[in-house]
Amino acid sequence: MAVTVIEPVMFRDTDASGIGHYIGMLRYVERGEYALMEAIGHPASELYLGRLHFPRVHLEVDYRHPIRFGEYLRIEAGVIRIGTTSYTLGVSVYHRDDQSLRFRAAVTVVVVDAETMRPTPIPEALRSGLAQHLLD
Repeated sequence: MAVTVIEPVMFRDTDASGIGHYIGMLRYVERGEYALMEAIGHPASELYLGRLHFPRVHLEVDYRHPIRFGEYLRIEAGVIRIGTTSYTLGVSVYHRDDQSLRFRAAVTVVVVDAETMRPTPIPEALRSGLAQHLLD
């Protein structure tokens, strides 16, 4: 089950023509990830400041339709895969009003020990929260 959040397209996320710049679109991927972590009881402020780190090691984005300054987007985030030391999140971004798909992204996150910077198993509390949001 995906978590949904609505966000406006900000001027900072567009290019000179007012169309979404590809780098700016990654903010919406991050916003979806944060909403998902909050929904499972692991807000970013708590999760990312402890003894574990969560580097993003792989990112794929398929842009489908332009995003324009001033539009509102519906961001849906869920879990594609849960491994031993990593998980992959799926984020789909739609126009809020006409429901058209604007882009999809998949981001793989590895859980690492902050001291050794080596992969470590996903904590059980996080694993069970992620499992509640597996996408079909």
